[in-house]
Amino acid sequence: MAILCSEFVRYTDEKNMELMKQTTLEWSHAFARYTCFADAFLATYASNHIHAVDGDWIDELREVAEQLCIEARVYGEKA
Repeated sequence: MAILCSEFVRYTDEKNMELMKQTTLEWSHAFARYTCFADAFLATYASNHIHAVDGDWIDELREVAEQLCIEARVYGEKA
């Protein structure tokens, strides 16, 4: 499980549309600024999407990963 420390970013409606059209417009979109280095993240993250939740859930996500016996990796530092 990849856990990223980040903050959501808000743009103008026009900028949001411009960015969303670069992918599949019908998908849900959110824009975030991550606290980790892009090189470290991209070298180890293999999925083409991310599920995001607002707030600090790092400890809870680590606990769920442990209960499911899956590896959890936290990228970046809490903002």
